[in-house]
Amino acid sequence: MATMHTKYRCDTCGRVFEDDDNARECCQPRISEVYQCSVCHAVFEDEGVADEHCWTHDEDEPDVPTPAELEAHGQQRLPI
Repeated sequence: MATMHTKYRCDTCGRVFEDDDNARECCQPRISEVYQCSVCHAVFEDEGVADEHCWTHDEDEPDVPTPAELEAHGQQRLPI
């Protein structure tokens, strides 16, 4: 089953960050708290809607790491 993760979005450019400090530094000064599905990475502004969405995924469906999480664990992006 999918779980909901609290993330931080830069209100100027829309990028989503794990850490609120990184979101603040992106395009200063405004950020907002959003909720992201751990399976499909859909982003929601409302916690209730995000929670309902997470229940639509199968219980045995694995969490899919984001590119940022993979890079934090040492995976490198290849140039296209």
